[in-house]
Amino acid sequence: MDRLKRNNYKLTGSVHTLQMQVPGEVFVPEDMAGVSCLLKRNKQEELYSLLKINPNALMGDVWTYHEYQDAMREILSVLNVTDYRITRTDLRLDSLQDGFFRQYWKIHRYLLSGLAKAYGASNKYRTEKLDSDKKISLSVKTRGFEIEFYDKQDETNGTDIVTARLEERSKVRGNATLTDLRHEFNENWQNRWQNALNNLYYVRRDYNEMLLEEFKKQVIGQRLKVNEFLLCNADKFFTRNQLIQFLYATDHIENPEYVANNFKRRYADKCDIEFYSMADCRYVVNEIKRATSCFFDNENVSDVTQNATS
Repeated sequence: MDRLKRNNYKLTGSVHTLQMQVPGEVFVPEDMAGVSCLLKRNKQEELYSLLKINPNALMGDVWTYHEYQDAMREILSVLNVTDYRITRTDLRLDSLQDGFFRQYWKIHRYLLSGLAKAYGASNKYRTEKLDSDKKISLSVKTRGFEIEFYDKQDETNGTDIVTARLEERSKVRGNATLTDLRHEFNENWQNRWQNALNNLYYVRRDYNEMLLEEFKKQVIGQRLKVNEFLLCNADKFFTRNQLIQFLYATDHIENPEYVANNFKRRYADKCDIEFYSMADCRYVVNEIKRATSCFFDNENVSDVTQNATS
């Protein structure tokens, strides 16, 4: 990835929706935006309320953990809730840069594939517009967590200052409270991202194995031209070495290094053939960690964010 582009990768963190179980029935005022309640029964047939709370929708964007705790205490006070158990919480990592989703879609596909590989996730997908090839989201779901990167600019038709969002969603077990969120996102998620980095080699290997089967069907079996195949699958090659290894594995290409370099030179502006070093991937993960820590350490958000929200 171009160094200038890499250095422009910036995020701002904030807790988003929180879900909690509360014994009995909770009354939510009709005018209380950002709070919903669903009545359920547990295995013992005891009634409980499943609350979903987004303080950003009620009080405006909350940019520090201290403000978030104050907002939640106020909300819970209005709802007369003192006994609760958090079951899920979401951290939003936002960009305000125009075109951010499109520019960084591929490296997020790479990193989310690393998460899926590390945790054996089978529920992993990408979505596109029904009436076009425009990409709008990437998602991985496991029993313990979910992660989604999506085009917020498209979702809101440009009415929100946020243009793209990377959302970490944790399914909390036990008796977690507000004070446990720092550990979940500062510690547990940092470990998950490190495991994603550790599995990128296996991601490239798996993509090449999948692509090799398609190559045999489409190029060898149907006589599709090699460059046409590469154009259709450029977003599945994350490093130059991966592409070269794939070309060697086909047993169909003379001088794979030349073919890889020539394809990159000729078609760079016609497909998503951007390559990433481990330094690029670490930079993105470190920015995710920095934005998370900034929120939980109650540091001020960037000047860009402050100006955009003022």
